[in-house]
Amino acid sequence: MSLSAIEQSMRNALKGTELPFNAQTTGCTAVDSLLGLMLSDRSLNLEGVELLPSQTQLIVKGRSSFYKFSNARIEVVFAQESKGLAVQLFAIPPTAAPLLDGLDALAGVLGETMVSELPTPLQRPPGLSLNRIILTSGSEEGARSSIRMAVGTTANWSIWPSQVSLDNLVLEFEIYSPSDPQNRQTGISIHAASTIAGAHFTTFVQPPSLTVFGGLQDGENLPLAKVLQNLLPSVSLELPKNLVISKCFLRADTGTRQIEVVADLTGTWPITLGATSVTLRKLGFQLELDTQSPNESTIVLNGRTEVAGQPIALEASYSRTDGWGFETKLPAITLSKMLSPFLPKVVLPQTLSTLGLINAVLSTQMKTGFLSLRTGLTGQWVIPLGDQTLTMKQMALRVERQRNNAPVSAAFWGQAILGTLIFDVRSELLAKNFSFTGSIVSLSLSSILRQFLHAGSLPADLPIDIEFSDLQASVSPSTGAFSFSGQSTETWTIPLGIGQLTITGLSLEVDRSTTGSDKKQAETACRVEGQGKLTLSIDGFSANFAGSVEFVASPKQVGFTFYAKGPKGNTLKLPIPTGISNIKPQAVFTFDELAINHTQDGWQIMADATTQFTGLPSFLTAKIPGTTLSLVPQKPRKWTLTAGRGEVAFSTTRLWDNPLPPTALPTLKINGNSVSLGVFWLDVRDWKIRFGNGSTTEPKLALQATIHVAVSDEINRVFGVGTNGRPWLKFFKTAKRNQKNPLSTATGLQLSLSEKGISAQLQGSPINAMQPDEQGVYHITLGTNGLFGELSCPLPTFRYNGLGWTAAGEFHIEKPLQLPLTPLKEALTQAGLGPMAKLIPKAIPLDNIALVENNRLTFDPWLAKLQEKSPSLRIPPVVIDALNELVSLGDDILERTPGQLNEYLAFVMPQDLSFAIEVGGTGGLKLDVTTRTQANPNPQPLKLLLPFAGPPFGLPELLGIQLTSLSFGQILSGSLFLLQLEGKFDRFDLLALAGCLTTGYLIDGKTSCKAFQYSYTIDQLLAVLPAGSPVPVPLFYKELAISYFGWEMLKAESRWSFPQPDGGLFALIGLFSQLLPFFTKPTYKLDPDAAPRGFKLPFMIGPNYLQLPPYLGGAVLGTTTGLPTWSVWKSLANLLNGFKTGNPQDFVSALPVEARVGEVGVVFGPFGIEVGFAVTTPREFATAILPGKVRTKAGQKFGQRIRAMGT
Repeated sequence: MSLSAIEQSMRNALKGTELPFNAQTTGCTAVDSLLGLMLSDRSLNLEGVELLPSQTQLIVKGRSSFYKFSNARIEVVFAQESKGLAVQLFAIPPTAAPLLDGLDALAGVLGETMVSELPTPLQRPPGLSLNRIILTSGSEEGARSSIRMAVGTTANWSIWPSQVSLDNLVLEFEIYSPSDPQNRQTGISIHAASTIAGAHFTTFVQPPSLTVFGGLQDGENLPLAKVLQNLLPSVSLELPKNLVISKCFLRADTGTRQIEVVADLTGTWPITLGATSVTLRKLGFQLELDTQSPNESTIVLNGRTEVAGQPIALEASYSRTDGWGFETKLPAITLSKMLSPFLPKVVLPQTLSTLGLINAVLSTQMKTGFLSLRTGLTGQWVIPLGDQTLTMKQMALRVERQRNNAPVSAAFWGQAILGTLIFDVRSELLAKNFSFTGSIVSLSLSSILRQFLHAGSLPADLPIDIEFSDLQASVSPSTGAFSFSGQSTETWTIPLGIGQLTITGLSLEVDRSTTGSDKKQAETACRVEGQGKLTLSIDGFSANFAGSVEFVASPKQVGFTFYAKGPKGNTLKLPIPTGISNIKPQAVFTFDELAINHTQDGWQIMADATTQFTGLPSFLTAKIPGTTLSLVPQKPRKWTLTAGRGEVAFSTTRLWDNPLPPTALPTLKINGNSVSLGVFWLDVRDWKIRFGNGSTTEPKLALQATIHVAVSDEINRVFGVGTNGRPWLKFFKTAKRNQKNPLSTATGLQLSLSEKGISAQLQGSPINAMQPDEQGVYHITLGTNGLFGELSCPLPTFRYNGLGWTAAGEFHIEKPLQLPLTPLKEALTQAGLGPMAKLIPKAIPLDNIALVENNRLTFDPWLAKLQEKSPSLRIPPVVIDALNELVSLGDDILERTPGQLNEYLAFVMPQDLSFAIEVGGTGGLKLDVTTRTQANPNPQPLKLLLPFAGPPFGLPELLGIQLTSLSFGQILSGSLFLLQLEGKFDRFDLLALAGCLTTGYLIDGKTSCKAFQYSYTIDQLLAVLPAGSPVPVPLFYKELAISYFGWEMLKAESRWSFPQPDGGLFALIGLFSQLLPFFTKPTYKLDPDAAPRGFKLPFMIGPNYLQLPPYLGGAVLGTTTGLPTWSVWKSLANLLNGFKTGNPQDFVSALPVEARVGEVGVVFGPFGIEVGFAVTTPREFATAILPGKVRTKAGQKFGQRIRAMGT
């Protein structure tokens, strides 16, 4: 059957189907033209024809001889396309048709070029055979026609024998537009089969690149380990054996000799990521192998797993040095939720940990333990900085660990916003007290001062628009502090009124610090430094100074300091006007240091300079007769001047060029012989003069200088002279007449004069054997090598204020003191009682004698200390046994005694003692001794426990005394004697103590005897003893108090306060001059209604009450909180009158009547009564109680009851 008949049959069959088939073509010209290229005839007869029509095409199948095929299977497809009818013919022989003449038989069709594109082994391949031919004819409207031929060969193409070798090669040629030489195109491809690691691959090669593409044939599986062993035999990847390739793509570049394998795997891979273990599934594999450099191959696996409940995709890459490394993009969860599985011990700031991740990547290495998390962070991180807030945006974080057990780092990057400042920062978040560091491109001084220091407080004329660039910033979240610093190329000009200051080379530092436990109190300081030029212009005179400048702005201070050091360029020459034309002296000032400070408090100038006068007239430079001194110093004089803020201070080492020349001391007559005392040298140095505004702490005018005096060694002749003419005793520190610098042995006396008085301070000692150390402290050794202790004593100070002199000093115990018993031992020995003397130690320690330990009576510590101080001492056993017996009898004694009694059973020697002697101009003398010093304001008091006959019945008691200070003296030419006391007195009634020791409780049988108290507290008491009176009158006291809680459980307390005015003895003299008659006339009493002029001293009345025992109701008489003072003078006058006369009415009147009137409930068993009471004088009863003028409700109610009784 011819093709024409086939075509006609096709058309007839299609006519009945109503298909849109184009039937306008006449004949099979397209097919005939196509076959004409290779067929001798233009017809093709098919046998066993089978027609397969459809809506868009007709398929004709049959068998026929075709070209060199015999009984070939023929398939023709007629397809309806948009542009017309297309015909395609497939010819496939039952067996390949041999091509004995190779590819030359096809050269006419393929062309020489196409054959040359084949690899050399295939250009003349053996065993060629024609496998199939495919002819395609386009539609009648110009679609392209083509011929495709598949040629098989028995050749084997080995690309790399050990990696890839191709078998069963098939060459497929394609020719498009074969009938149109101008548009003809040709192509060639190679199809083959290959076997890798026992698995079969289908491959494809596309010349001219000759790149091999292939894939695993369907149904084939290949263990991954076998592939890697075949391709990378020297690499051990340590992968699970259950990983199998199910799908695979192979690419081999024959030019670069590189192989790429991409495959899907079945199986799972368990791995460890940080501190968590996961299993990878749905694995993929990728290999990039360079056969020439296998060590540079890339091996990648990827799979999926789940971490922290989130699915993630993971990529693993292999390195020959580091092994497997893993990397994954993390989901958008919080930072803490993602970190906890990998690095559970890493703790980041709480607010930061709650932020979400963005573009997060996790990388790890199994072999080294390396782990890295790189991520961006969503949201904001707000960090409080006291009164400021730091906000972080655009944040990134890298948490990294280099190896197992290595420290973890957390590098942070972000954009910081601090007020109006925006800058990029970075930080290491895991560092202790981490801080943020970064840089600010540009920042003006005005913006800093406005934001952090409130520039409104700055001087209005201060220009602050200075720009700084490239500032380095640092912020500490833990402390709330921040700082930044930078430079400026601008010039800062500051007007000064008397000139201007020009500053260049500016550098800026801003520091902010916080205080308080909550770090909410902050202080910011701004500092600008640079090189300055100071130009001063005063009354037509100008001067220039070069130096450094510092500008400081803080909440406490705003201003600048100009500082110049060195004489270069800082010299002033000022003419001294004389009115004489030919005399033109000058004062030349050379400034070694010059500092000018200007703040909101005003100006301050400090100058350290040298002055020299030139051109002076001769009478000013001539020497003073008998000396080497002139009126005006000829040598340069160094001095220091400080001026400003209400004061001027001038200081210089010396005013004249040299000390005074040696001056002869008077000659003495001793035993009829004239004894020369030699000469003395005098020098006055270290002058200081100060002029001030007379503040409360500084005088208006003060002058200070130090007088240095040295004497020649002849002064010691006053103690006698030996036969050699030398003094017997070198008592004074002296110098030799021919000594080069005799004043080196001088003793200094520093004098200070002001309107407040004169003070003198020794600098050194004139006594040769008693010299202070470098700090001006004397050391006194008691006994050989300090056996009985050592003391230190600073140099005393002497002051005079116009009313009298004061001398003050202090002692400090350097080595514990001991009571020497050597004289007693010697006396016993001389009396023939040597054995008894041996029982006595050389000294008894006077410090830390404790007879109480763990609330028990004991003598062991004291005996141990005694043995330590006297190692040769042997205490008889009989003494130790007696003491132990005493301790055994009193095991629970301390539990039954008052708690305050135990204070006196532990003696501690005060370590400091200060003294002061005041001598008044009117014959007053006063001595103060106290254990309180400047170095020890809270000292240990001196404690004593003495037997005592207690008033009023003289019953036996123990009196405990604790003294902190004691002063006594006389004033007003001896008419008054003063006593000052500070201490505490405790009375212990032996009868009450006996009751306590018997039962251990007070009278109620419940309250411990430790609550027993009978104490007098005397704090800074000043008492006076009038002439002829043995009873001291308390005049001033910081506190006088009586506290009583007796065995019968009656409780009482009384507290009074009348502090002494400032000014010491001399202020007291002024006050006593008004009260002199009271203290000098025995019968004189103070008038409570007539206070002295100017009397404004505070008098305070504290708690004053009496509380009945609980078994009597526990009612309180008096006030437990204190009283407001209605009449200070009245209470004081009555109290002083009471002390002087002993009249109870005066004592009663000292307490305001409102505190002496009230009601109280008294209980007697089952009975109770309400009692009103009033403690008054007869006058008060008549003038206040009866008329109802008492200002309290209780007083008015009591008055009503009395009036009712009267009616």
